[in-house]
Amino acid sequence: MKLISFLTILTFSVLFGNAQTTFYLQDLNGQPIKGNYSNVAGNPYLFDGWKEGSVILENQSKYDNILLKYDIVRDVLIFKKDRTSDAEGFEFSSRPVEFKFNDSEGIFLPRNSLLKQSKENDFLELVYNGSVSLLKKYRKRLITKREYNSAITEQQIEEFYTFFILNSKSGQFEEIKGLNEKALMPFLADKANKVKDYAASKRLSFKKEADVVSILTYYNSIN
Repeated sequence: MKLISFLTILTFSVLFGNAQTTFYLQDLNGQPIKGNYSNVAGNPYLFDGWKEGSVILENQSKYDNILLKYDIVRDVLIFKKDRTSDAEGFEFSSRPVEFKFNDSEGIFLPRNSLLKQSKENDFLELVYNGSVSLLKKYRKRLITKREYNSAITEQQIEEFYTFFILNSKSGQFEEIKGLNEKALMPFLADKANKVKDYAASKRLSFKKEADVVSILTYYNSIN
């Protein structure tokens, strides 16, 4: 898939550092949560429990240090308006254009903000941002299982994820079949020998996410 404007990813990734107005939660409208997982085995969210984070909405209003949950099954971000309440929280009335959790470097962006021709607006995590960037798509889906010789069925959550590479030089945006050298090297071919030597000298694995970030950081630093 061809990239329309790589600058978009850079624009979104610096929004949190710009002088934006931060709004307070009493100004934030929300809707009751629509998802119900009371009879489902497994966790539909990215994390267990609430985590502090920041979010930017379509009107560019920004909310810092609010309690968030990311429902991966429904691809919906949820916020908690009252920290002292046991309520499940609310869905944003306006879909976020960017969000992140305070204890993580990754920034979540809608797919159609990265690729203007895309009609999909599901969230992707920008794991590493450079001339060659790494993005991650978290996926969870409901499946129905039934034990052998049993009439009882149970809904369970199946979890998996996929990675994407975005190359600003070639205009490529492609899903890769897992992290491995064979999948990644076509995007780094112009500096292949240097990249392989660096990975070997630092004992970095093309199969580990943190090591791939180090490899991409090195790739983007050399001429």
